[in-house]
Amino acid sequence: MNTMRNHITSLLALALTWIVPGLTQAANVCKDSDSYTSCSLELANGAKATAKKEATAKAATEVAAMNTGDNEQSTTNDFLPLLRLLLNDEGDLDENRKIGFEWSPHFSKTLPSKVTVTLQDSALYEPLDKALRAAGLEDQVDPLGKKIDAGDDVVIAFTLSKASERYGRDPELHTDLLGELVSRVDFQDASIEYKNARNEFGAFMIDHTPDPAHPVPSLIVVTQDTTFESIKDESVRKQYREVAEKFIALNVEYLKAFATRLNKIGFYGLLDLIDNQPQFTLSVGYESRGDEVGPDDLKITAAYEFGGRNVNTMRNYARKNCGDGGTGSQATCLADYLKDGETLAESFRVKLGAEYSKLQRYEFELADPAFSYVEKPVEHLSFSATLSRQLGGGQKGQPRPRFDAKVSYEDFSDDPSRQDRGIATVTFSYPVAQGFFVTLGAVYATRPEFRGDVDEEISTRLGFTYKLIQDK
Repeated sequence: MNTMRNHITSLLALALTWIVPGLTQAANVCKDSDSYTSCSLELANGAKATAKKEATAKAATEVAAMNTGDNEQSTTNDFLPLLRLLLNDEGDLDENRKIGFEWSPHFSKTLPSKVTVTLQDSALYEPLDKALRAAGLEDQVDPLGKKIDAGDDVVIAFTLSKASERYGRDPELHTDLLGELVSRVDFQDASIEYKNARNEFGAFMIDHTPDPAHPVPSLIVVTQDTTFESIKDESVRKQYREVAEKFIALNVEYLKAFATRLNKIGFYGLLDLIDNQPQFTLSVGYESRGDEVGPDDLKITAAYEFGGRNVNTMRNYARKNCGDGGTGSQATCLADYLKDGETLAESFRVKLGAEYSKLQRYEFELADPAFSYVEKPVEHLSFSATLSRQLGGGQKGQPRPRFDAKVSYEDFSDDPSRQDRGIATVTFSYPVAQGFFVTLGAVYATRPEFRGDVDEEISTRLGFTYKLIQDK
């Protein structure tokens, strides 16, 4: 699973003395050469490492799980899963059937990338089919169609994105905010064990702090930086160590088990904001087709995605309404921001895209009977806009039902054999189980030849996704 980098704010370590505890004292918590401060910080480093791993691993897993369906039908181009298997079957819409995978190796934190490989369902190239029939070679159509196999239409694409505090959906881009948020835990529901340990430690420190107004010459002075081994009085040393270790152990155990309290501190609301972060993507893909299936196709696609309320808008809100707008004030301000205005339960995303495509020169020949068919290279542009909206409040980052509406326009002005076209699609994705979703779709085209029969305009699609989150 994804984990945070090996750093977090110092406030998290200091917060150990104010966090609600979970379990009881462990034996031999500190070394003889430790003081309360050094032992607390040393153990905090291990505990906070566990805590931050749990927090960001959980964040990455649940942000990745928020979006159902295939990236092609979504406003979100997802770089979070290390591996994602694709299986799409849209009934009679043969050109949309495919099987493949997406691999996101995360070579760079600032430039996330992924490789997509898909095998697409293929059939005899329609213009070739028509040309054969026009030449009186109908008897060649079926034999050529039977020669086509699963490897005759393969798409390989490489996608690159920009990632920073302002762009991208990876929780690791917001370690400062996540760390600060984790450190701010309400301890009003502190256990009796914790309250007793805190009181005992506080009482001991008061008893061994000099009072300038009433000095006691025989008083053994102990501060939080006093090492255990430096105290010569065995009873004082033993008591200091007992109350310190008990208090430290309770704080550390709580921090290790803090994941169960994530909902309380606004963790899942922050994940919604991260999921809505804007994102730039650039993709280069090559579709290799067999001779019978059609010409090879090169595509270059650029897209900009953005959501409604996101981390950027929250940070702007914090600067205006919560002090200096720094990381600390942002964590404090988060709860107010999540309650203010439009609820995140009905979050929406928008994707604007432009695509350049070049169909390569296509040649097909038969020796007996003699037949030749040639197409020149063709270039075209397409533009699209997609709007999606998640429905329902969602439960701790789980997938939610989602509507996607996409409008696209394709310009074939340099190819007289093809007509410009406008296409609109609407899909509804519903998660039925972890990793499974069902999608209902409707398609409309400006020209009937691109739309299909009425019975094909609305189809049911069953998809399967498997997500494996990388453990760094």
